[in-house]
Amino acid sequence: MNRIGYIADLPFFVESASTLKDTVTFFPEGAVDIRLTVLSPHVRVGVTRQSLTYTDLRSLNTKYNRKKQEPGQIRYHVENAGSSKPVWTYNLPGKNGDSVHYLLDTVLATGSSLRLHFTDQEGIGFQVLEIVREPVVPAIDLFRIVKNKDTTLTALRKHLTAERDKADQFSPYTYPELFKIKAGDCLELLFKDKGSNEDSIIFYRLIEPGSNGNWQRTGHFTLLKGFRGNTRYQLEVKYKGADVSGIINLQVLPAWYNTPAAMVGFIASGLLLLLTAGYIRLRIRWNKEKRKQELHQYKFKALQAQLNPHFIFNALNSIQSLVNNDRKNEANQYLNSFSFLLRGALKNSETAFIHLGEEIELLKKYLQLEQLRFRFQTMLRVDETLALFETDIPPMLIQPVVENAVKYAVSRQEEGAFIHIIIMKAGDGFTVEVCDSGQWIEPVPGKGYGLSLTKERIASLNNLDDGREIVLTIVTDAPGTKVLFEFKNWFL
Repeated sequence: MNRIGYIADLPFFVESASTLKDTVTFFPEGAVDIRLTVLSPHVRVGVTRQSLTYTDLRSLNTKYNRKKQEPGQIRYHVENAGSSKPVWTYNLPGKNGDSVHYLLDTVLATGSSLRLHFTDQEGIGFQVLEIVREPVVPAIDLFRIVKNKDTTLTALRKHLTAERDKADQFSPYTYPELFKIKAGDCLELLFKDKGSNEDSIIFYRLIEPGSNGNWQRTGHFTLLKGFRGNTRYQLEVKYKGADVSGIINLQVLPAWYNTPAAMVGFIASGLLLLLTAGYIRLRIRWNKEKRKQELHQYKFKALQAQLNPHFIFNALNSIQSLVNNDRKNEANQYLNSFSFLLRGALKNSETAFIHLGEEIELLKKYLQLEQLRFRFQTMLRVDETLALFETDIPPMLIQPVVENAVKYAVSRQEEGAFIHIIIMKAGDGFTVEVCDSGQWIEPVPGKGYGLSLTKERIASLNNLDDGREIVLTIVTDAPGTKVLFEFKNWFL
């Protein structure tokens, strides 16, 4: 604890962890009124005749004639928080006493006070000591924001604090001013000199998002640096031993690369890069235009294979048969499914790719249509991890295979016929597997119902799109046939 000594006819001292400057008032009759503000709760008051070490030493000599007091004849009492207990005590040490004698050892709450009254043997007061504990926090006097290389030299900081030399380089602080600091800059603070003890009585900590920081001891000159850009800080300051503190707000501006202008520059550069890449990609596509013409020719051939006259003839005959047999509901259902397929095929005839989800819907309608004619069981299983409406596929590529399965497999079986379609994700692509319960042989090229043309479409697509590849495999083995489409590198 710091010790403030008062030298007079009655030497006494006050001990506290932290104090502010005191005021001493002399009255004509020789009385002395001392007021001392403390910041920490624990306070002790004592007298002594022996030599002590003091943080600060005050002389109470005055021009007024003071009656010399004999310590053994002096009385005192304590008045706490306005409530006086006039119990006078005589137990002060005599002239020859050489030991320290404490008159008071107590704890003061924030905002409270006490008074020690001293009188002589005749009851005439000659001295009053008032101790007040105030909620005082360090106040900023001056500040400046500088680059790291321009901060005040260490050897000059104490002199700057005491003499305020070169204060014209600093700016006055007005509470509650918000410090705005550029990223990489430093903040220098000069606190007002209110302490009566040594300079290093102030503590601070820097609070940032996610961290409260650690208390650090500093003097009335404080240097803060190492701020992170685009961050708000709170600087908390207090006097040594005090339990109250003040908050100062700091805002560190974004670094240059986080500013709006820099962001615009980055976006512009990115757009330029995208435009350049798009131009290069467009040139590559222009070079492939000749091969794309082949794809258009095969799209029209695909329509012929998807809606060949034999299929249309069978569909219309089936509708007519249902109507003649007065099965109007089934005829309407058949006609609706057939019209859905016809519209889908016409719509997609001019499109190189459609969504996988659309292709699946066409397959469902086609199977429902054929189940009105033949008795067979169907199963369509799709991998849940596939994004059906983000994955493309050539239109009506699977339908000719399913049509062959109907014509050459289930149409020839009276019982146990089935067609299973399984669509699964596989690495960077996916597979479509068509399994049926019969055995059929691939028709002769040019006389089939779309399988040969399907192979030609696949070959054309593989030549057109470097990287992506479709592989068709047909396995005819008892008791059925399996056709596998492998779409490789489809998601790269």
